[in-house]
Amino acid sequence: MIRRTCPSRWSADRHPDRDHVAEHRGLEAAALARDADTAAEALIQQLTLTATGLT
Repeated sequence: MIRRTCPSRWSADRHPDRDHVAEHRGLEAAALARDADTAAEALIQQLTLTATGLT
């Protein structure tokens, strides 16, 4: 359980304005709907925000 909660907690502390759950749900919904363009855009946005947060 510690392994699963610590990274989430750290991420929430570093980026309190991001809604990671909503980001993942949006990506999941687009993928399940087979909406490749929306899924790709959501993934690009999520990866860009994550990379920005790491630098």
